[in-house]
Amino acid sequence: MTAGKSKRVPKGAKKKKWVDPYKTKEWYTVQAPSYFKKTEVCKTPVNKSAGMRTAAGSLKGRVFEINCADLEDESHAHRVMRLRVEEVHGAQALTGFFGMRFTTDKLGNMIKKWHTIIRAETDVTTQDGYVIRMFAIGLTKRRQLQQKKTTYAQTQQIKRIQARMRSIMEKSASKSDTKKLTQILLNGLIGKEMGTQCASVFPLSDACVYKVKVIRAPKLDRSRVFDLHNIPLEAAKKE
Repeated sequence: MTAGKSKRVPKGAKKKKWVDPYKTKEWYTVQAPSYFKKTEVCKTPVNKSAGMRTAAGSLKGRVFEINCADLEDESHAHRVMRLRVEEVHGAQALTGFFGMRFTTDKLGNMIKKWHTIIRAETDVTTQDGYVIRMFAIGLTKRRQLQQKKTTYAQTQQIKRIQARMRSIMEKSASKSDTKKLTQILLNGLIGKEMGTQCASVFPLSDACVYKVKVIRAPKLDRSRVFDLHNIPLEAAKKE
């Protein structure tokens, strides 16, 4: 197409000079809270401060999904932790708890035919003001010396087990802050209690909390964020 003859190709038009987009960015180290074994998660780029827009402002609220094998050890590889940037300290992006879920392959491996899958969910407010939605799952377990091929629970048994699951989740989460709750989830303590308390109704296998979703987070408290990362309050006040 001839230049100057078309409105789309103006005469004397110059090609835009290519600029490396990463020249306008700076890198920050994403830090997980100190109650994890490994705190340095990754590096993340963000646009440099320009005009009214700051790099720290663009970074806050960014959510990262990190496999727990990178935060703890390989035994937790089936869990994925969601961490959200709460505060920026120097070249560090300080994160806080923002949810948890099981990997897709782990959930797929839990499903068995000829068993009943029992699910329950409930909304709970933690001690530090987070409103979270917890999802639990459990499968019926074959009894010893059972001859029957299928292991199905009756409707009334399912309802009673779901009620106990909700009660256990509410009791555990309402008495904990997010720091303590994270440790409870990593150790699978809620699932163990579910298996024990529901055994009188119907034996369960693989009972656990497979997902935690943050519905509403409390107002940002800088001192609390710095405390989670073991940074002195004097350093927070200087910024």
